[in-house]
Amino acid sequence: MIRALAGGGFRIYFLFVTSDSTGTLYLIPTALGPAGDAGCVDERVREIVRSLDGLVAESRKGALLFLRTAGSMDRSGTMPIRLLNEHSRPADLEDLIEPVAQGGPWGLVSDTGCPAVADPGAGLVRLAHQKGIRVRPLAGPSAVLLALMASGLNGQRFVFHGYLSRIAQDRKKQIKEMAADCKRNDRTHLWIETPYRNLAVFDDLIRHVEPSLHLCLAVDLTLPTEDIRTRTVGGWRAASKPDLKDRPAVFLLGRPAMI
Repeated sequence: MIRALAGGGFRIYFLFVTSDSTGTLYLIPTALGPAGDAGCVDERVREIVRSLDGLVAESRKGALLFLRTAGSMDRSGTMPIRLLNEHSRPADLEDLIEPVAQGGPWGLVSDTGCPAVADPGAGLVRLAHQKGIRVRPLAGPSAVLLALMASGLNGQRFVFHGYLSRIAQDRKKQIKEMAADCKRNDRTHLWIETPYRNLAVFDDLIRHVEPSLHLCLAVDLTLPTEDIRTRTVGGWRAASKPDLKDRPAVFLLGRPAMI
């Protein structure tokens, strides 16, 4: 587009370059469990999925489950699916973003929940911004926000840690630092964990956090077996050990909200 401004006996021309030639990268949340609840995908998202040229996904199995949930299983044989996961290299991002840069609408999904939040995808989103590609996040289930909403802990000031360390000694240090910050700054700390380490993390919390702080365990969110409980650490010590084995869980540590 060319525009001209005249004044003082001369004319200045401006050239405006639009980005219509680039596509859109849609960030699409998926169901939080293997049940694949179709209720998490509204009609607007379904329409967008039907219009996609392809999907960038954490796994092909997860992508196919998502297409089934979104009512687009008929496209599973024709829609290109490219993988972005822990095995991907930074150099792979250029290949993944290329069809979007050429003008196609593509979707980014992880196996569960929101892409790029404690899941692969942030690097691809960053590259899209660098190339002037439109990025559109869509509404859907987020285990982190659902757990925070349901915890009764401070939702005004909170810190999300992703995953804690796999090394027991380092994890103990992290837990003690979070507990101290809860008291000092009244912030809620939350994180997720690989399901088979849930019980080890719970035991660390019970051993190393003072009894007056509150601990929320949000397990199997949105699934029929969903279980969300907030107690003081002292209350958890006195209760039976929770059933956390191999179940997706969000841990929250903090003080109860006053308002």
